[in-house]
Amino acid sequence: MKTGCFIIIVTVLLFQTSCYEDDAIIMTEEKLNKEVNQWIYNTMSYYYYWEKEMPDNIENYNISPIDFFKSLLYIKDRYSFIINQSNSLGINNSISDVGNYGFESNFGYIDEDKTRIGGLVLYVFPNSMAEKEGVKRGDIFISIDEVSLTMDNIEDVFQKARATFTFIRYDGCDTTIFNKMLQRETHEIAPIYTQKIFDMKHTKIGYFCYNQFLDDNGDGSMMYVNELLECFSNFKRNGINELVVDLRYNLGGLINLSVLLASLIVPNVDSTKIALQFEYNEKIQSLIYRDKDRRTLNFSLYPDSYVGSNLNRVFFIVGSMTASASEAVINALLPYMDVILVGESTYGKNFASTLFTKTNNWGNTYAIMPVVMKVYNSSYESSYGEGFSPDYQINEFMHQLYELGDTREVILNYILTSIFMINLENENETRSAFRATTFSPLLAKSIDKYHIYEFRQHER
Repeated sequence: MKTGCFIIIVTVLLFQTSCYEDDAIIMTEEKLNKEVNQWIYNTMSYYYYWEKEMPDNIENYNISPIDFFKSLLYIKDRYSFIINQSNSLGINNSISDVGNYGFESNFGYIDEDKTRIGGLVLYVFPNSMAEKEGVKRGDIFISIDEVSLTMDNIEDVFQKARATFTFIRYDGCDTTIFNKMLQRETHEIAPIYTQKIFDMKHTKIGYFCYNQFLDDNGDGSMMYVNELLECFSNFKRNGINELVVDLRYNLGGLINLSVLLASLIVPNVDSTKIALQFEYNEKIQSLIYRDKDRRTLNFSLYPDSYVGSNLNRVFFIVGSMTASASEAVINALLPYMDVILVGESTYGKNFASTLFTKTNNWGNTYAIMPVVMKVYNSSYESSYGEGFSPDYQINEFMHQLYELGDTREVILNYILTSIFMINLENENETRSAFRATTFSPLLAKSIDKYHIYEFRQHER
């Protein structure tokens, strides 16, 4: 986004003024901590949105960088985080994800008493080992290498390079338990998971499931932007007059892509109209006060892919994993059209963060991702800090999980049958297909813990 140049310039200045020990001096852990912590403090004191809430006197420069970073955070900040990349799967593995078993999952309780932990498969990546082994959306793994999942061991057992998963599959009234040997794969995870056009009852409905706001896999090709534009070009060619955007598992990404997506949907698109605007801390705000381009993002024109002229409303499928850039799209469109949310309440992140990294003299790379600005729409509204509430609430986990885009999938089925009033042959089947067990996802604030490895160096 257009704040990029500004951020890069100041980052370089901070880098050049960082304190380094003489190479001849033996670096102790205490000195290394001090080096990293001074960098953390310099970065946070300049960019952090709640900079004024940081402690004035910092005396604990010698403690671990993780503890030091946490000591600086505003008490209500649940978004900013730090990671030591030498002890992780790698924070830059967003697309070529070595930490991937071939499916996206969410952890939660699998019994009514909330004593047993399981991992629910939300969707399986095409051409992955998991797909070839027959793993399906809705399967629940309860152990890895015969070790039952607990709150204490999830992070460790879920990072093995190769492991045997024990799955439970509920299919109507039948229950199947089976084992599958899976290994981590490096493969491309395209942001658009599926796209379809439903031609029903004189209504053409465009549907697509969008799982990450990313422009490319890091090669600068903008390939995912082009795929998004082609998806909407297809919608335009087929003359859709209703649109369903599935963001239920979209944790966010590049915020300028939020504006791109909104630009394809908003009625009467106008490049002079504001889509989103931003508020920084007082230090940065004073520097960019006269620079409107750094404080706002306007809608953009994509005539070959624009479908907004045929829409007066848009449907979003949302849930507790709908966060950040996903919520920004919804907020950007609210002043301009009817926005209808179906599913469950969104995560609630009306702030944008930026990734900063530093490698110390032992080769450990620390990354911090602090909140740097608050996100508003053109009406200067930013009231979704606790998430957007759905207009139609549906807990998908209380139903059989059909594939995303399948007209039997409970949320899409509800939109088609109850809102569009389309009669489907499978309507009764879908409504009666309750799961044989319950699944209660862990608290939404655990999202970052299990998806931290997907972030690249960008604002989200």
